[in-house]
Amino acid sequence: LGCKYIYQKNGDPLDICELLESFKKDARSFKLRAGKHQLEDVTGVLKSFLSDIDDALLTKELYPYWISALDTQDDKERIKKYGAFIRSLPGVNRATLAAIIEHLYRVQKCSEINHMNAHNLALVFSSCLFQTKGQTSEEVNVIEDLINNFVEIFEVKEDQVKQMDIENSFITKWKDTQVSQAGDLLIEVYVEKKEPDCSIIIRISPVMEAEELTNDILAIKNIIPTKGDIWATFEVIENEELERPLHYTENVLEQVLRWSSLAEPGSAYLVVKRFLTIDIIKQYSEKSALGSIKEGILKIKEEPSKILSGNKFQDRYFVLRDGFLFLYKDMKSGKHDKMFSLSSMKFYLGVKKKMKPPTSWGLTAYSEKHHWHLCCDSSQTQMEWMASVFIAQHENDIWPPAGKERKRSITKNPKIGGLPLIPIQHEKNATQAQRNIESARAELERLRLSEKHNKESVDSSLKEKASIVAHCLEHKDDKLRNRTRKHRSFNCLEDTDAMTSQVQQKGSKVLKPLRKAEDRHSKATLDSDHKLPSKVIEELSVVLQRSRTLTRELQDEQILKKEIK
Repeated sequence: LGCKYIYQKNGDPLDICELLESFKKDARSFKLRAGKHQLEDVTGVLKSFLSDIDDALLTKELYPYWISALDTQDDKERIKKYGAFIRSLPGVNRATLAAIIEHLYRVQKCSEINHMNAHNLALVFSSCLFQTKGQTSEEVNVIEDLINNFVEIFEVKEDQVKQMDIENSFITKWKDTQVSQAGDLLIEVYVEKKEPDCSIIIRISPVMEAEELTNDILAIKNIIPTKGDIWATFEVIENEELERPLHYTENVLEQVLRWSSLAEPGSAYLVVKRFLTIDIIKQYSEKSALGSIKEGILKIKEEPSKILSGNKFQDRYFVLRDGFLFLYKDMKSGKHDKMFSLSSMKFYLGVKKKMKPPTSWGLTAYSEKHHWHLCCDSSQTQMEWMASVFIAQHENDIWPPAGKERKRSITKNPKIGGLPLIPIQHEKNATQAQRNIESARAELERLRLSEKHNKESVDSSLKEKASIVAHCLEHKDDKLRNRTRKHRSFNCLEDTDAMTSQVQQKGSKVLKPLRKAEDRHSKATLDSDHKLPSKVIEELSVVLQRSRTLTRELQDEQILKKEIK
């Protein structure tokens, strides 16, 4: 993301060919090596692959329709057309296109760093995605449209967009970021202390929880915890001044990505070490049952500071109970001045030095808009408060119950940036093909009804969508038959009345050679699982015939109006 002019630079042709062959043999297990494989060669492999596959990713049959969509001036209507074209693509094409456009969308979001905006990327990828030898401004405009409107066209949810922005910020700010072959983040995790001999490079998948990470690290280091000890993963931030134990169900990647908002994200790291014991948990659980878990005097300073409280630490009496931290002016006060919900706050061990704390021990509480710095008189008191807050926050659910099966790090459905990994095998399941065709037929019927309800202004794009879907389904049927028969395609309806009549005349002439072609290949044997049901073709023909009939009715109606006038 941070590489200048990525995709514009050309790699070594021989290295690109070698890499491409390696990916074709076994793309899942092939590993890229830093130093051995250059970025320009890897980007060249992607461009070469898209240019050399059997059919263009956007399909050559749909080429005129992608280009004609540019005639639609209204952005929303044009995006709807793009969506209709994408839905008519084969499943593998759709998934691949979504992954590529998402990647290009991410790249252009970092254009201030890499100088590759949507237009520059479209200049590179238009000829690859359309598989055209030359390059036209229309092709570039279509790809630029797809990149700029990625969120709307592919109906990406708001939380996924935010997640992509966080990931982009993290990757571009943290220069030491590494990514595994599967797209997972590789980070350095320490055991007990930050020293070279205590570090491990480990893969952090998008769904990994703190429990998995802790168990993996202990297993790699062959550490067997002493009976009664509880180990946890801690995040350490602010140049090692603050640290916080992660709850065993916390998502590790989400927490790591939040480091991008820190002034120095590179100084943050994870460490696995002892945290609590079973005896301490039992002790605080008993106190919780009696009422308040912990209470005492602490020195507090709020950030940003308020005018009346000044910029100094002040003594206040704190009581921890019922999932809240209550603040009283003193021990005798009957009414609390403030109350903090533990569920909406993060508590860290330590206080930043720039706050000029009166003692060396304390806690820092973070909420969405405020920070509170709490100081105490000893390290023992500090740990007591931290343990009490942690237990109260999670209602005594500190570690998985004994005997619970350990969660696996490798998931059944790994995701990258919100999109599932693309299956290598094509859709050969006849049931799935039938389902896709029924869905397309329903859309055709919907378009027909829409035209009927709006006779005064027939939208030609609806007729185009119907003919496009039928045409692409026929093309997909031909592929499933292993190309043992030649294409049978429907005559597409055009925008103008002149083109409609011309297509109808040509259709009658094309039928004869098509029938002869079918007779010549009637002896070819076909796999019964791959045959497209004849009823489907018949029903689609009926829908298209209704559309043609509707067009003729509208033409007759217009002629009648002219005669009346």
